[in-house]
Amino acid sequence: GVGIVSSLVAKHLGRDDYEVLFTAGLLHDIGKVIAFSIDEQNMLKVVRYAQERKISMLQAEIEIGAPRHDTLGAVMCERWSLPNPILEVARYHHVDSRTQRSLDADSPYHDYIDIVILANFIVQKLRFGFSGHRIVETPSAELLANLSLDHSNIEKLAELGQREIKLSDGLLELLDN
Repeated sequence: GVGIVSSLVAKHLGRDDYEVLFTAGLLHDIGKVIAFSIDEQNMLKVVRYAQERKISMLQAEIEIGAPRHDTLGAVMCERWSLPNPILEVARYHHVDSRTQRSLDADSPYHDYIDIVILANFIVQKLRFGFSGHRIVETPSAELLANLSLDHSNIEKLAELGQREIKLSDGLLELLDN
């Protein structure tokens, strides 16, 4: 879902790299897959903890002291020599503020990260899929401003996203089997 909506947001913004954004959105939580493959029982504990306390997976990882999925994802992207936009999205997809990312102020990766954060929010808002929790975190005003968007754009993008996800249902069913 996040891959589909990331691509949609990129197209809405007039970007021609929507395929890269699809891939970045698709892989942004790859660290969760890695964490499950390393220690499934610990990740199930994190999921239960997040659900019981109604907090995000990241917050549960921090509180339990489990490896953070954003860090694991970035390490694996580096190890697999994945392109920088995908690596930086995996690393920073929970960091709304560009000043809190260890990137140059004019880095082109900020836009990739911001788009995937927004797409993740939209997918959570649509209640599509399950990322280990049901918390819908609101994108910051800073993030929206960086993308030259406002809340009315989010509603429009959510409607378009729901339509795109529905159109992609056959592909998603294949992936689910």
